[in-house]
Amino acid sequence: ELDAQNVKLAQFVLPEDVMVLREQTERLHSQWEELCLRVSLHKQDIEEQLNAWIVFNEKNKELCTWLMQMEEKVPQSADISIEDMIDKLQKDYMEEINLFNESQLVHFKQMG
Repeated sequence: ELDAQNVKLAQFVLPEDVMVLREQTERLHSQWEELCLRVSLHKQDIEEQLNAWIVFNEKNKELCTWLMQMEEKVPQSADISIEDMIDKLQKDYMEEINLFNESQLVHFKQMG
């Protein structure tokens, strides 16, 4: 269609002007291609950042859940010393780590 329009245009425009218009058209096409590439790269970057945000958000929720569970394990009584609370939390924390390690071991054994 563009070629047909060029033929019609050539009837009314000087050949030098046709060349100028052709060069401008080619330059615009080149700029369009570059813009499409930049948009594609920008879109890819946004998608990667969105995926990173989703992972961060999931991990943040896991951390908040864990923190609330740990807060529940902290005795609210004033009769317990700080050292006893720390000892209890360390014990509970180590139990959680051991349970996690055991579940990972079972998972890996099941995988092969």
